[in-house]
Amino acid sequence: MAVKYEAKFPRTIPASVNVYEVPAPAVSNAVLTTLAKNIGLTGASKTYITSTDALGYQEGRLSFEIRRVSGAISMRHEDKYGIQTEKAFDIPDRRCDAIARKFLDSAKLFPLASAKLMRITHLHGADTNRKERKITESLIDAGAVYRRLVDEVPVIGPGGIAMVNIGADAKVTGLSCLWRKAGKRVAKVKILPSARVIEAFEKAAAQFKGNTTVIQAEFGYFEQGPLDRQTTLEPAYALVYVVRNGDVAHKSAFVVNAGERAFSKLVGNKRFAKGDQKLRKKPA
Repeated sequence: MAVKYEAKFPRTIPASVNVYEVPAPAVSNAVLTTLAKNIGLTGASKTYITSTDALGYQEGRLSFEIRRVSGAISMRHEDKYGIQTEKAFDIPDRRCDAIARKFLDSAKLFPLASAKLMRITHLHGADTNRKERKITESLIDAGAVYRRLVDEVPVIGPGGIAMVNIGADAKVTGLSCLWRKAGKRVAKVKILPSARVIEAFEKAAAQFKGNTTVIQAEFGYFEQGPLDRQTTLEPAYALVYVVRNGDVAHKSAFVVNAGERAFSKLVGNKRFAKGDQKLRKKPA
């Protein structure tokens, strides 16, 4: 069946881009205590939580965690993150952006000039009055979402993103950040035409059972997710698509190298290996 395109690749794609080495993340008590000091805490707490995949730190009601394999950092205020308060959330988007940028500038997780605001999201809450059979919706917080730029080229994929949560009192209540460091330049590669990607995708889509719709088409440096160890930052094309077969639909992504040379795997390891899932026996 033919593929329907609701999105297309950007019209302007560079002829070539640099490829960068990604060093292993620094994961230590010092990293987390420095972050704490940068945002105004003492950094003197002795409460550390160590596990095989992460390192945590807690000071007062704020907790931090850093993933060992990727360096992804998260922060939560235990009494404020995602919790509805009596005060209504009414902070304008522009002020949310200013609050988030000031926080990120203090945190020093990455150069602020490399961050572009993508959107302001909101967590919604609802109160129910059973007597009047009335539901009142309200906003709980805001999430300022930033995407990364490298050499003015956007970063795509599950990484290269930071979200700062802001409560109704205009204070930061949470942070999620995966922003791997770009190390030394290892090469400069020419970019392959996007037409090749479309051709390869449509060949693969011919085997799908159902109607295929492309809902997102992107070019940029591809950054993997929080559970992946990434060794290079290199360009990629990515198509997000939905396959519908009757009442059943599933969403997936088609990611391929955009450079004339590939230096490492773009997509991380599968979360569940085939051997981890046993087939159910059919009933007799």
